[in-house]
Amino acid sequence: MDSPPLVIVASFGSEFAAVAAGASLGVCGLMLALHRFCDLGGDSHLGDKPQRFHISSVSRLGGVGVFVGFCISLLFWDGGLELGGGILLCALPVFLVGVGEDLTGRILPRWRLGVAGGAALLGALWLGAVLSLPFGGSWGVWHKVLCVVFTVVCVAGVTHSFNIIDGFNGLASGVGIIVLAALGWLAFKFGDPALSNISWGMAAAVFGFFLLNYPGGKLFLGDGGAYVLGFMIALISVLLVVRHPEASWFLPLVLVIYPVTETLFSMWRRLSRGQSAGSADARHLHTLVHQRLNRWRRQSHRHGAWRNSLTSTFFWMLTLATVLPALIFWDNSAVLIGLACGFVAAYIWFYSRVVRFRVPRWMVLVEGRQDSQLELGLGEGLDEAGKPRGGVAPECELNGASVNGKVNGHREGVNGCNGLGVRDSGERLKQIDFGDDF
Repeated sequence: MDSPPLVIVASFGSEFAAVAAGASLGVCGLMLALHRFCDLGGDSHLGDKPQRFHISSVSRLGGVGVFVGFCISLLFWDGGLELGGGILLCALPVFLVGVGEDLTGRILPRWRLGVAGGAALLGALWLGAVLSLPFGGSWGVWHKVLCVVFTVVCVAGVTHSFNIIDGFNGLASGVGIIVLAALGWLAFKFGDPALSNISWGMAAAVFGFFLLNYPGGKLFLGDGGAYVLGFMIALISVLLVVRHPEASWFLPLVLVIYPVTETLFSMWRRLSRGQSAGSADARHLHTLVHQRLNRWRRQSHRHGAWRNSLTSTFFWMLTLATVLPALIFWDNSAVLIGLACGFVAAYIWFYSRVVRFRVPRWMVLVEGRQDSQLELGLGEGLDEAGKPRGGVAPECELNGASVNGKVNGHREGVNGCNGLGVRDSGERLKQIDFGDDF
């Protein structure tokens, strides 16, 4: 038997995968043209969205290309419409509500989440995609009901989590391709060609979109693409465990541990501040990494899209750090639980370091020697004594927003809320705190 890498390469080079990528790329190109001629599905660079980093209007209809590419791929391998058609019909409501949000911007998150739950319920009842809980077997019908409810919550949650991490060029799509490729290899290993072809066909369709999204950011995945990507990954993961009980029950969790952790932590973070769990903000880990660690050509609008895309590579590596071990220990629940717990602990530790401006200097990506660090620039440079001329001034940002004026005389702090990161003459990283009402 060929080695796993050769199998994956051969599969992506097969007819149905090439068709999926080509069709996706073609439809994405059409969406791009429609946006240029009639502004269809455009995401304006103006407004107050907290996670908006692009500087011109961009189409959000990349998900249309992904969905169409996957649909067409099912026609190019034997039996594609049997299991693949069922999965496609279950994903259709999620896709439609996502595209509706991309076109109108008026569909509330709770409604989108509700549709995702309904689609998960359809998959559970029609395809048998139900996770069997390891307890309560003597409860009879109530055990089955509990299993269905638990599965619906998991699938809907993973679906929404990919929309949460869709913040930079290639972030959600890159993570999705990695997870789908892993699911395809696992299904191939278990002797399930239908599920492996579905996984690789979806990965190829996402790759077709990826070519226009990364690194130039010419087209966005949008809610339609992010939701259908998350839903497909969640449903395929459940079917993998249901169809192949030899796989650990915790395998799907480890594969998507990054978006799931991001979503749950974001909900806790907002609720702890008295905010709605579904409110939008600019405090996701990927946003903080972009603002505080990615200093490459920070002041250049010309390289803005490339800098945006560079942030995504950090989270691809983060995803591979859990996916690759999961492919080795796919049947070892103890190791998989350890991987999941270790990732969550590492995530919380790293987030606390970033939000308090305490990351090591080697983790900050810069281009040459700079007199700036994190959200702060020294407008007039340093004098001969190594101190800022005229104080800390104009070229700075406060929590991602531009701030003008000097900030000398304010108390130093590290609360991670309203403050600036500064580097004093002793090269120690500090934060200047303005208080909660600044």
